[in-house]
Amino acid sequence: MEIAGIGFDILEISRLRKIIDENSRFVARVFTETELKYCSKKRDYLSCLALRFVAKEAIFKALSTGLNGFSWQMIEIVSDNGKPVAILHSDLMQYVSNAGIAGFEISLSTSDNIAAAVAIAMKGK
Repeated sequence: MEIAGIGFDILEISRLRKIIDENSRFVARVFTETELKYCSKKRDYLSCLALRFVAKEAIFKALSTGLNGFSWQMIEIVSDNGKPVAILHSDLMQYVSNAGIAGFEISLSTSDNIAAAVAIAMKGK
């Protein structure tokens, strides 16, 4: 497969905490119910959310679109036996398909106060 784009994002987890504290609708606007349920089972709920947020940002960067008419919830980051997987919804799924992108390779990393993600958009054959 050929690489169509690469995106990277990094976030201080304390910054996410501040955003959530200042905007009560942020969590519901950005994360899907599946993501919230998954993270609620984790020891560090906020780090789990931060990893999903940076993964979504990295995917938008790999696509070179930004939000640009799409929404955060059009990307859902799930775990497949520990491997992060992006599930796309709605108009974004159609956009990616039309662009010939078959999927994404995602790598996530976290430390005490940093969440980071790399997303590689892969063209289909």
